[in-house]
Amino acid sequence: MSGRPPFYDEHPENVLRKIKAGCFDFPTLEWDYVSMEGSHFSFSFFFSPKKNNSFIPLAKDLISLCLTTNPDERIGIYEFLSHKWMRVKFFF
Repeated sequence: MSGRPPFYDEHPENVLRKIKAGCFDFPTLEWDYVSMEGSHFSFSFFFSPKKNNSFIPLAKDLISLCLTTNPDERIGIYEFLSHKWMRVKFFF
């Protein structure tokens, strides 16, 4: 959504460690431009930052649920499709 991979590091061996630990973040610079459309390349990008966009917390929540390291705790497809961000984004 922000144009940046969730697990990033200059050193590939550190990326694997971050994946296993579930260590990711949502950098403000990239996430200021995430909109309901789910991309920093959306129409809104060209006019103003979406710093107060109410969809950002929903998007972050959905991503966090998808990247949960424990498979028993990770969100399933039904919960994914029922998530509020998905309902607002796709109107169902």
